[in-house]
Amino acid sequence: MIDLGLELIQTILQGLVYGGIYALATLGMSIVFSVIGVLNLAHGDFIMLGGFVGLLVSEIISPNTFGIFAVLLIFLVAFVLIGALGGAYEFALIRPTLKRSYEQILISSILITVGTAFIIENLGYQIMPAYIIGRQTTFTIPIVSSKFALNIDGVPLSGISLIALLAVAFATVSLYIFSTRTYVGKAMRAISQNSESARLMGVNLQRISILTFALGSGFGAIAGVSIGMTSTLSPGFGLPYTISLLSVMVLGGTKSYWGALVGGLIIGFVQVLFGSPYFNPLTILPGIQINGLYFWAPAVALFILIIVLMIKPTGLSGRRSTSRV
Repeated sequence: MIDLGLELIQTILQGLVYGGIYALATLGMSIVFSVIGVLNLAHGDFIMLGGFVGLLVSEIISPNTFGIFAVLLIFLVAFVLIGALGGAYEFALIRPTLKRSYEQILISSILITVGTAFIIENLGYQIMPAYIIGRQTTFTIPIVSSKFALNIDGVPLSGISLIALLAVAFATVSLYIFSTRTYVGKAMRAISQNSESARLMGVNLQRISILTFALGSGFGAIAGVSIGMTSTLSPGFGLPYTISLLSVMVLGGTKSYWGALVGGLIIGFVQVLFGSPYFNPLTILPGIQINGLYFWAPAVALFILIIVLMIKPTGLSGRRSTSRV
């Protein structure tokens, strides 16, 4: 006999985890787009690399032996390394394009980052299997669920999912505080509103640009570790996931912090509901028998995006994008 109450609690938790990961990953992509004007279509691949770094660190310092401290170290190392990689990537490949017009920056960034995504994915298929148990092309961060199992009032919950959710929540709140309370964060917001005025006020655009890319990549790495702990990753994970992040970003509003958060939660819950045989709206109706709907979840997310944009073209936040110059 299925306990629907237990299923509901676990579905809500899973929806929060997926939605929170989407929100954090989208925020990392959104701040780069709003501040620099660069649409980083390799962001999903940086997320995948963050998960892969988490895998390598977990093999050195096993979370099953050292517990929560090892898990925190995995998040920290992935954030630092992928953040540094993002900063180096901006300096080497993105910065030379930033002297062009806004439209040229956007087009150039799409071509450069798509090319980068293909390079990362192809190199990943060649190199990563050597570091994955069984030489497979898919991987998870190896954590024994029983080591982090929780039981609250008789309700068994996934401790790994809760850890991922707390990590995502902490990173999201930290990013919000950073962007609203620190000089660098305020400078980033000023550039996103009017880069020329920010430059005249003494803001170093090049320094803020590299910090923005590093932060966006670093927070994407935290999302990647969370995905690696709760699901599976592969070298080809990047571009399809980036498309989902674009849906979340446009759904919430391209320059809205809270829009990305709400949009991520919506898309996350939609995908979880489609994966649940007990709460899927298309299978719980009498007389309907449809199998495999989970694989249609991304299409339904895009359908929701289309409906919202037909009704409200500026996205949920209602903010229109403004020129950077």
